[in-house]
Amino acid sequence: MAFEGMPSEQLAYFFDDIEYLPALMLEERNADEQFSGYLEEICKKFNCSHICSQYRSGVVSP
Repeated sequence: MAFEGMPSEQLAYFFDDIEYLPALMLEERNADEQFSGYLEEICKKFNCSHICSQYRSGVVSP
């Protein structure tokens, strides 16, 4: 699992934060900038810069 070693409380906060991202993807208006900004905030908060790097480059991990 990608988050091995992450305390369960911190993992719960991470999931609470990312649950907003699918809602942004379903917006009728273009929410790309808002999505990117929110994703960057989450990545900084939880030290997951590799996720932002993959998002920016269009790489999808299996």
